[in-house]
Amino acid sequence: ITRTEVEGTTLEHPRKSTASAFRVSINSQTAKLRTMADSQIPPVTSSPSASIRTPSTKKDRTKIPSLKNPQELATLCAGKSGNKFVVHKDFACHYSPVLEAAFNGNFIEGQTQEYKFYDTGEEAIRLLVHWLYTQKLDTIVLSDPHKKGWSEQRGEAMKTQTQALIELWVLCERLIIPRLQNAIIHEIQCVTEHTNTIPVSCFKYIYENTASNSPLRRIYVDQCVTRFSSDDTYTLKPDRYPHELLLDMVIRFTKILPDAERFRISPRRNMASYLVAEDIET
Repeated sequence: ITRTEVEGTTLEHPRKSTASAFRVSINSQTAKLRTMADSQIPPVTSSPSASIRTPSTKKDRTKIPSLKNPQELATLCAGKSGNKFVVHKDFACHYSPVLEAAFNGNFIEGQTQEYKFYDTGEEAIRLLVHWLYTQKLDTIVLSDPHKKGWSEQRGEAMKTQTQALIELWVLCERLIIPRLQNAIIHEIQCVTEHTNTIPVSCFKYIYENTASNSPLRRIYVDQCVTRFSSDDTYTLKPDRYPHELLLDMVIRFTKILPDAERFRISPRRNMASYLVAEDIET
């Protein structure tokens, strides 16, 4: 396997949000909201989960929403560029219970109908908006990088796209959009298989913005374990590999190492490899 690192610009660590009380509260209530990802959420007052109640009927977020109120629009703002994306409120609220609570509540987002993503880039928001309307990821068509037609410019575009996909997965974790998260995971694996690249420059961002045992962490841990075979993969740029990532890799290796291989490399079978030479002339 050709080992090629994606050398895109390292993603910035997101600033701590100073947004409205809604955003602070919604982060603390993510676990509770996730249990209601398929439920209707009524308008909120004091906090996004304060008035949440289990509805008599569940909302099916897998179906395409009906455009009942085409005149009602909401704005999604990309924090890094400040660019704004205007979408139909019906679509935004249908797929994300968090956006539904925000735009229908009494917080600033409900008053302005504008949601600011302070730590998410423009390309990630563009992919989100495209998915809201089409249920598809608008990504570069994959092709063999060794064939005619592959260019350095296209390679750079792939790096930028991978960074955006990672940012979008993290954002969807907060917005509770699991279907889009799963689509991103499939796309990430396809990119790795077609280009033989792993975005090591994004590892720090991933580990700073995801929880332990996150699927996003696990897919890259498994890619490193199964695709990297050279020592210099890790030694050339050791700062790209967070401590937690290396620990996850050790744990993964421990789980997958066959018993026969453990026996073969057991110290008691290879004691000579640990001994120092005794016949040194002085």
